[in-house]
Amino acid sequence: MIFAQTCTDPVIALIQTGSDCNSYEVRMFSPPTDPLVRLNVTVIVSSNGNNLNATLGSELAAAGGYNLTVSPTNLITVNRTSFSTSTNFQLPSFSGTGLTLFTFEFLGDFGATVTASIDPSAMINLESGIPTGTPCQPTFQNTPVSCTFSGGSTLSGTITAIQNCMGSIDQSLADATVTISSTSAPGLTPLIVQTDVAGDYSGTVLDGEDYLVSPEYDLSEPDCGLDDADIVRISGHILGSFPFTNPWEFVAADFNLSNAVTTLDQIGIRNAILNDVYPGGFKSWRMVNAAALSGGVLNGFNLSLIRETATVINAPLSGAPNLNFIGVKTGDVEVSCNQCITTNSSSNSVPLAGLKAKVTGSLSEGGIIELRLSSEEAYKELWLIGLEFILSPEHLEVLEVRGEGGFRLQEEGYAVNAQTGRFHGIWLPLEQQFLELGKDDQLTVRAKVKQPFSTIAEVFSLLSGANIYPDGNKRSWSISPQQHSKIVVFPNPFGAQFTISGTVEVGQLRVFNAAGQLIHQQQLQPLVEHQIIARNWQPGVYFYRVETPSATTSGKLIRK
Repeated sequence: MIFAQTCTDPVIALIQTGSDCNSYEVRMFSPPTDPLVRLNVTVIVSSNGNNLNATLGSELAAAGGYNLTVSPTNLITVNRTSFSTSTNFQLPSFSGTGLTLFTFEFLGDFGATVTASIDPSAMINLESGIPTGTPCQPTFQNTPVSCTFSGGSTLSGTITAIQNCMGSIDQSLADATVTISSTSAPGLTPLIVQTDVAGDYSGTVLDGEDYLVSPEYDLSEPDCGLDDADIVRISGHILGSFPFTNPWEFVAADFNLSNAVTTLDQIGIRNAILNDVYPGGFKSWRMVNAAALSGGVLNGFNLSLIRETATVINAPLSGAPNLNFIGVKTGDVEVSCNQCITTNSSSNSVPLAGLKAKVTGSLSEGGIIELRLSSEEAYKELWLIGLEFILSPEHLEVLEVRGEGGFRLQEEGYAVNAQTGRFHGIWLPLEQQFLELGKDDQLTVRAKVKQPFSTIAEVFSLLSGANIYPDGNKRSWSISPQQHSKIVVFPNPFGAQFTISGTVEVGQLRVFNAAGQLIHQQQLQPLVEHQIIARNWQPGVYFYRVETPSATTSGKLIRK
């Protein structure tokens, strides 16, 4: 409402800008030229409108002092108020047919009709206006206005997988993440959807724009499905004795993403299995555009031609279906990935389940010892990739590692991490050949003693974290601290006290009498001999139990 001695008959109008029905400017025609004490104009957008965006008119922005706000209740307001005569203001001069107060735009859901209108309580108060004066009511044009949004364009497809890993049902890859981003309108927020149990995904976007569809999947462990069979399969292809016949095999075999299949991919798979080390830029799964893996599109299996995205140009109202992808588990050429969300394991019996160990040499500081490992029995047709254990770098400096017979090391031979002391022995049959292991074959680790040992049991206590890889899958190796560094109790029978040693982990000792009553308990520290005072115990039979995180050992004691 205008209070003025002279009415200029201002008109406030909504003017559509361009061809889009959701973009407008609020313009004032015949604005007053006298000083003002207040200007307040509001546009109301219906509640189903969203993403409101407004910009102050260039003349008002240049003049300064005008506030533009967008409220959560879909109100867009330009406001300026004078609180003293010294701050009264005049509307700035303008070029054209009217003064632009602000421009705005809005969005709506697909198929929705969104309306906008000028709040009829707009106020323009003149400095000379008085409440008792003759009111001058502004008029409004083009209000309300409306914009009906199209139903949008639905982009959809299916992601399947050759490997039946976690999230995959009947070769349909569930819970893959698909990002749909606009390349023609970068300001649009990317749409992120996921595949359902059937591997299907669907997302509705603005029609008429260009989009990039990028799927990803990372719900299985990166070493899932990696084993010696994959290494051998790649070898067969490289040697020409068993070449790949399907394009997806090339994708799976390209472990280092070099767009070629070479022995470096074999070495990369081996390092992933043994050392959890992966090439730079490694992708556990590659989501390959299905069109590149069907009908020989790869043109001689040229890996550089595969695409891991799909593009949609000028998305039509009718949608874009069949944006399909095939998930390929990198490295799993000879398919064995099977719902592994953690490191691959199996309860099946495994060859090479036990190794004998023997230590010889001086246990004093500066002394040289040899740790010899040999099989408990002979094996034929054995796939052996590697074994690992930890030799504490604080106690031992590895000088040499050599293998005899089936334990003869191949390729790089072995590796020792200088910081952690983890030893990796590596056997890599690059061709289709079995290893044979005789009972006299052995692996010898020669090391220098950096800190003295009091017993050989202490040396064995360093063999922690032991694992063996007879078929590419990590297995617990039967040579372990609790097996080769046994709990020792002496003397037995005992008198006023006895000693217990041999634990390599923090443990709990409990002693029971013949009636099953607990008469003593204490914590045992690793690599420490503990003296147990028993002078108040009655002569007779007792039973002890030592519990550690990895083992429980029990035995009988006799008090003289």
